[in-house]
Amino acid sequence: MNTEQIRRQRPFLAVYCVVRRNDELLLMQRQNTGYADGMWSVPAGHVDVGESVTVAASRELREETGLMIPPNAWKLGATMHRTTSDRECIDLFFLSTVVSGMPVNREPEKCVDLAFYPFSDLASPLLDYVGMALKAMRQVQWREPVFLEVGWTG
Repeated sequence: MNTEQIRRQRPFLAVYCVVRRNDELLLMQRQNTGYADGMWSVPAGHVDVGESVTVAASRELREETGLMIPPNAWKLGATMHRTTSDRECIDLFFLSTVVSGMPVNREPEKCVDLAFYPFSDLASPLLDYVGMALKAMRQVQWREPVFLEVGWTG
C-alpha cells in the first residue's frame, strides 16, 4: 500500500431514518449495543457493501421497527460529516412522511423503547449529533437538505 492510499479517508457510512407523523418523530432508546446505550435516537444503521443508501434506510427501518417505507419515498434531510475519537463518519439523515401502521420494537435486545414523540417534547437524553441534525432540519421546515460538520477543530 502506498502513502497516498494510506492517507485517503475511509469514513464510516451510516443512514438515519427520520420518520415524521405530523409534528411527531419516531424515536428509539438504545440498549446493549456498546454504543450510546440509554440514549435516544432515530432508527439507524450502517450501509452494507453494494447497497444504496436509500435501500439501507428502508432495510434498517424495517429490521428495527417493522415499518416499510420504499426506497423512493425517502428525501435527504441532512448530511453530517462527523469525527469522533476513533473514526470519521458520513451520516445521512433521510426523511419520510410516508408512514402506515404502528412501529413495533423488532430488536428488543438493542432497544428499550420505541414511540412517536412531539418535536416540542422529544425523549431525553437524545444523542447530541442526532439532536443537532433534527434541529437543523426543522429550522428549514423540513424543506431542504442541510449540511453539518461536527467534531472538527480548526
